[in-house]
Amino acid sequence: MRFGILILQVCLTMMFAPTILNAQGAATDGETTFKSICAACHSIGRGRVVGPDLAGVTERRNHDWLLKFVKSSQSVVKSGDKTADSLFQAYNKTIMPDQPTLDDNKIKDVLAYINTASASKTAAASTGSGNQPVAVAEKANDKFFTEANIWLLTVIAVMLLVILSLARVNKNLVEQIKDFYSSDRSFFKKQN
Repeated sequence: MRFGILILQVCLTMMFAPTILNAQGAATDGETTFKSICAACHSIGRGRVVGPDLAGVTERRNHDWLLKFVKSSQSVVKSGDKTADSLFQAYNKTIMPDQPTLDDNKIKDVLAYINTASASKTAAASTGSGNQPVAVAEKANDKFFTEANIWLLTVIAVMLLVILSLARVNKNLVEQIKDFYSSDRSFFKKQN
């Protein structure tokens, strides 16, 4: 019983750890939003992923256009916007998922984060050492405790706890079976 309570406490702690770490460690709300929603398809200064690299996007595109496009890229494409249509065609007609849950303030936070990250990537590229590639220098600055890594570590910890619990149950069952067959109560003994 105590072991089960311990497992429950560890699981609850692991579930809320990403929230606590994000609240303490995230530099801005835009960074958190970008990493949780945008980073699967976009990078900032590291090249094309599924969608375009967003480094300097606020310099290339109008602020109002970006707000509309992030909320619903397909409605901008269908409106006849040539820029949106050319992006849609250039990326093999891959549809960017609509983000109706993001309000203008959250999108502005993400754009501000992209500006900051774009500036730092540009500065890092201009000050990169002669022998070390810039990509390697940027990778060294990445944080290990991203939300995805924290969730992965949480899943691994829970799986280890489940394995340990099952091993303990298995050990107890083996002991009970040994006790049962070594006693006089054995089911297979002949009854006289």
